[in-house]
Amino acid sequence: MLSSAIGHLLEICPPEGFEAPRGRWTFTHLPVIPPEFALRPIERSEARLRLLEKLIKRKDMDALINACDAGREANSSSVTLFSTATPGSRSSACGCNP
Repeated sequence: MLSSAIGHLLEICPPEGFEAPRGRWTFTHLPVIPPEFALRPIERSEARLRLLEKLIKRKDMDALINACDAGREANSSSVTLFSTATPGSRSSACGCNP
């Protein structure tokens, strides 16, 4: 089976969910470094993300191959997609930067 991610599918959640010191954000509170960087689907590509998750979770899929370009960003995006779709359950084969 062959499919593609077609660009970015996930984004980092904005810091609105974090409590600002004394209830108000100012430049003195920056940078905001959350204890964990939560991810959420990008609205315009959410349907593609759901399709890929469905394909990745199929029982007849025994391997995932990342055929991205050789850049770190593309490789990181693929690894994040694989781990988001199947947390802790599958290792991925990477066709670019290991």
